[in-house]
Order: sequence, then structure tokens, then C-alpha cells
Amino acid sequence: MEYTDATVLVIDTGWYCEIASRLADEFGEVFYWSPWQGDFPYAQDIAPGSGLPGVIRVRDLFDYVDAADLVVFPADGYEDLQAALERSGKRVWGSRRGGELERDRFALKGYLQQHGLPVIESEAVIGLGKLYEVLHKHKYDGWYVKLNRGYRGDMETFHHQDWDRTRDWFYRTAAALGPMGDRTVWMLEPPVEGFEGGADTYSVDGQMPGEVIIGYEIKDSCYVSTTKPYSNLPMPLRQGFDALVDWFSATGYKNLFSTEVRIDDGGTAYLIDLAARFPWPPSATWMANCENLGEIFYYGAEGVLVEPQFTHRFAVELGLTSPWLGDERWLCLDIPERVKPWIRLHGAARFGDKHWLRPQRGRGERGYLGSVVGTSNSFVEARRICIERAKQVEGLRVEFVEDDLKKAEKEIAKGEAAGISFFN
Repeated sequence: MEYTDATVLVIDTGWYCEIASRLADEFGEVFYWSPWQGDFPYAQDIAPGSGLPGVIRVRDLFDYVDAADLVVFPADGYEDLQAALERSGKRVWGSRRGGELERDRFALKGYLQQHGLPVIESEAVIGLGKLYEVLHKHKYDGWYVKLNRGYRGDMETFHHQDWDRTRDWFYRTAAALGPMGDRTVWMLEPPVEGFEGGADTYSVDGQMPGEVIIGYEIKDSCYVSTTKPYSNLPMPLRQGFDALVDWFSATGYKNLFSTEVRIDDGGTAYLIDLAARFPWPPSATWMANCENLGEIFYYGAEGVLVEPQFTHRFAVELGLTSPWLGDERWLCLDIPERVKPWIRLHGAARFGDKHWLRPQRGRGERGYLGSVVGTSNSFVEARRICIERAKQVEGLRVEFVEDDLKKAEKEIAKGEAAGISFFN
């Protein structure tokens, strides 16, 4: 059977429903499922994926598992289900237990040290009570606060500047965690002067493709990237990839992943975070700029590495936000058909000619609509196209920050000075 004739089932929690829509470009039939059952089900939870082109939104998961030739898990989680499906003989594209190094930040540091890589010295704090005491000490002003094995719906990495400016964040986080806060483990890291870059690719049982993406992100705003042969990947970015080979091989990892690397003024590179899943960004870039994504998943699930076919050298990805999107509030969007393939949304459904985003609950996702992508063999043109497309998305208080692309270009310049070639 040709892979294009295969039936695919995509499983996640609603965030990555556009992956199903993108895979419909390559596969014969695509089912999408995200959890919705409960004692008091919500209509909004059955919405993601509904009405998306080429996608069949399903209610009962195991009614469709048997029919699937490939099961795709874009995000982390569902490790036990991935293992069970694999044991039953299914092709499974997913992180499996490989996502543990993303969730357990201290385990990641230990793993990197075992492979001879430098790590940023950090401190562990157990419980919100102790964290309250620590954040009152001036020694920690300017440090970063991370929740180990964290609950990303409750919080993302937080930059603590001083107690007066942290107070509100702390009390809101404490209220969200409730009695679970006493069981939390926190990592505190000092700032590292320098700049941050990263690389994005995928692994099939430790195998890496011959061409990867390198890019720079302005947090929660934009991402700029270029494609580059793996053999030409600069050492500050490559050393993390090389170290992860053993981990991905041991865990049977078959998924996209992203590294965040902090390079200090002395040229030392620290792998500070690993996204062992479809990272966002640049998931929208992968959907827009890699024309054989489905082929990579289908054969990769069998342990066979397929090289990516990138359509363009450069990609620019702008994040869309709206303060309107939140608890109990849906967001309606008008998007011209001609630009929709380059706009990928979270928790999306289509009813008639309107695109709708379900209400968001977690603080980690609040207000993020998705991304707009522009691609070209000219970076300037990719940027222009991206901005032009972003301006065509209409909805209540929909925003993007065009000026942050200038910040990203400054990060590119810092990388160039450190030997990370972006344009050559």
C-alpha cells in the first residue's frame, strides 16, 4: 500500500488539531480525536477538529483505532496508550517515554552532564512555602522560576525580577495549585548573559535527518528560521543533538523535537530546555514548509528515517493572540481561503465559512490563537509574505507584534557573530 492511501488517526487534547488537517493533504482518510467525556461533558471539548478540511472528527476513540494504518501523537503524554497500540501492531508516531527529559528538568541536566555538556547551575526548592521564602531574598532577583515535572496549564517559565513584581504571579499560581503546591518541586536558575538560539528536527529511534531547521524565537511572539544540512550545524547547536541520540534510541522516540540553547558571552552553549513533542513554534513552520510530513510519519513509525523535503529555505512565523479568548469565551475568525493553508490554529473548528476557537482554560495556553507563516528562498520576502497574511486574519482584538521581528533579526546577528551562519 502506498502511504498516501493510508488511514490516519491523530490523538491529542485539541491543541494540535491542525496537524490532522495538514495530514489530510497526503493521506487517504484522517480521523481526529481529543478527550471530551466526563460526568458533565462540555460541547466545547468536542469542537476541535470539527469541520476542518479533510478531517473526520470522531467521538469514540476505539471505534476507529482498528481502521487506522498510522496513529499520530503530536504532543507528549499518552505514553501508555502509545505503548499499547505499538504492542498491538500499530504504526505509532509519537514521543513515547522520550518526553520525560522535557518534564523532568533536573533529569535533563543530569543527562547532559553525563554526556560531558555544560549546564547552568540551579537550585531545587520543594513546596510553595519554601518558594515564598526564597523569592523574598534579593539573591534570587532576576532568576528564572521553573516547575519541575511541571503542569504547563498552571504556569510556564517565569522571570522573577523582585518580590514586588512577582507577588501577583505567586499568589495566582498558589491559588491555581491549591494543596498540590506543597508537593511541587521548583527549579531556580540564574540568568546567563548572551543570546538564545535553537534547532528543530525529528528523530527516529536516535536517527537524525540530513537537513534540519535552525531558528530564533521571541517568546510568545515570533520565530524566524532557515534550513541547514545537519553536517553543517554549528557546534553550539549540534552538541545537544549528538547527546540526545542515545536517549531517543533507548526510548524508541519517533517525533519532532526542539532544543533551546543559551550561548553566553564567552561562547559556552547551554541546552536549557528540550521540547520533546511538536514544539510551537515551529509546528506551523513544519506544516507550511515541509511537503512530505506525512511520509516522514508513516515510515518513521516503522523505524525508517525519511528525509524532509523543504519547499523553501527561509520561514517566518508570527504568533496570533487575542485577550478575548479565555474562559467561557469563543473566538470567531474570518480568514480568506487563499491564505488559510499558512495559518494554523489551536483548538480550531470550522462551522460554515467561519473559523472558531474554543474557550481556553489553562494559563499556559491563554490567549494564543496560533501562527501565520511566510516562506521563501529570500528571508526578506518570507517576512513580507508573513506580515501580509497576518493582516488578513480578522477577529475580535486579534493581534500580532510585527516589531518583534526586528528583535529576532538582532538575535540572528548575535548568532552570526558567534559562528552560527543563518544566511549562508
